Amino acid sequence: MIKVLFWLLVAIDAIVLVIFGLLGLAAAGPSRTNPIAALMIPFFIPGAILLGAVWLFLSVQAPGARVLALLIAASPLLFVVGSQVAGRWQLKGFRDASGNIRQFRSESLRAIETAILANDAGAVATAARGAAELNTPGLSGATALVLAFRQLRKSPGELDVIRALIAAGADPNVSKVELPLQVAIGESRASGPEPVRLLLEAGAKPNQRSEGGGPVFFFAGGAGIDVGILELLLKHGADVRLKDAQGRSAVVTAAIVGNWPVLELLLQRGAPWQDQKGTGGLPFLNFIEVEANKVPPQTASTNGLARVMALLR
Repeated sequence: MIKVLFWLLVAIDAIVLVIFGLLGLAAAGPSRTNPIAALMIPFFIPGAILLGAVWLFLSVQAPGARVLALLIAASPLLFVVGSQVAGRWQLKGFRDASGNIRQFRSESLRAIETAILANDAGAVATAARGAAELNTPGLSGATALVLAFRQLRKSPGELDVIRALIAAGADPNVSKVELPLQVAIGESRASGPEPVRLLLEAGAKPNQRSEGGGPVFFFAGGAGIDVGILELLLKHGADVRLKDAQGRSAVVTAAIVGNWPVLELLLQRGAPWQDQKGTGGLPFLNFIEVEANKVPPQTASTNGLARVMALLR
């Protein structure tokens, strides 16, 4: 009986581990998490426990050892089930009276959340005046200010909600996920520079490290972002000499996505490039030369790539 139950548990554990391993890999991409780190808790740790149980069951014939192996084999399944139960219990505190998941626990922050989603600056200002926890990160790790910036994706020109939050004391440097300035830089493709300007004038720090380990101003090198955004950031103290956790400077992102005007400005301001590498590990200058050979000289002249080449040489 123990033998049948043991191998049944092993089979169930294996199926559950594969499912959660695939879910962990699927979540690693959007969250920019290392795949090995994403698999550590849902796959590798319980998998190692399961292998230990199998080894014990096959190598030790004593009844006590087999019962222990059975209990160990049950632990990954209990671990996964327990994690799910704990997750559901955590969500309980974020459900409103109707059972809907909200970002915040407190009623005052929920009122702000509702007003942000409705793009109602007046309601935001009223609710924010009574919110002692205005800068508290919510369920996703985002503050009310980050949620407001995310709303720019739906209404790029509507900035009154953001102004109301800043006026009420929203901190532009607080978040457990994307920083407000990071979101504003990304949304500048549609909304223009004003959201970035608002944050910088409110005290946002362009050199603050994002969740990826690089200074937040690095995002100004993204594809399709106007060079004027970087100019704003530089005026407010962005330090082009800084590097991210992997030793990459701001020139790498701009070069890989082909944002040549931004790369030109970074090089003019002294951003380090000699020790940097492009895609495939190519030395930086070689990488730019390869990119230049892909386009006609006239195109390189008009999009700024030719000027970048001149600076590097």
